[in-house]
Amino acid sequence: MTDSQSSLDKQLQQLKQYSACDISDALLKLKVPEAGFIADMVLRNPSNPSSPTFTTPIAAPACTVLFLPKSTPPPPTLVTPTAHFADQLTPDTIVVISQPPDQRNAVVGGIVAARMHKIGAKGVVVDGRVRDLAQLEGKMPVFSRAISTVSTSAASVFHAINIPIILPTSNITVNPGDIIFISPSPDAAAVCIPRTLLSKVLEILPAMVSADKLALDDVESGVPITEAFRLRRG
Repeated sequence: MTDSQSSLDKQLQQLKQYSACDISDALLKLKVPEAGFIADMVLRNPSNPSSPTFTTPIAAPACTVLFLPKSTPPPPTLVTPTAHFADQLTPDTIVVISQPPDQRNAVVGGIVAARMHKIGAKGVVVDGRVRDLAQLEGKMPVFSRAISTVSTSAASVFHAINIPIILPTSNITVNPGDIIFISPSPDAAAVCIPRTLLSKVLEILPAMVSADKLALDDVESGVPITEAFRLRRG
């Protein structure tokens, strides 16, 4: 393991002490668009007592995947891939997929999820649709905006992997290597941290979280919110 990888691993472990809301608060302070929140994601395979799959937060670099409409000629600057995207994933990443927003078909199903799980994906975040929910149980966490019964081939085509992508629902850009933070139920959510801001986020989180805890204690003891915020947040 390289020194840089060891350092990143330590930072990712530190992140897991916090919640998705904590991280978005830090990103808001750093003026990151949408505070990094990947909107409208629903965890499709939540843990249950008989088959726990996702009980603690996960943070990992992003592996990005772009889908386009089958009817649209690909941009001339990109080469249409010949191998399935699930065969090209980077292990130990969270896969982030951008699907055209008006499509009704899924871009991830049971077979694709099984391949991603086998390769070593730590999670999947789809700004689009997934299917075969029963087959997702017991695998890495899968978030999506919606579901479908229709296969990918109906309207979508895989176009590129590990390029900057725009998530249409959130209107945020995810770059390969950005840090994706996903949290389990009851606060299941996904947040994107620009890789260049990871150290800064970790620097400001402890004081922010401590201040909010003190403010909560104040409010629960009867202090008005205005006063609690003045005292704790300045």
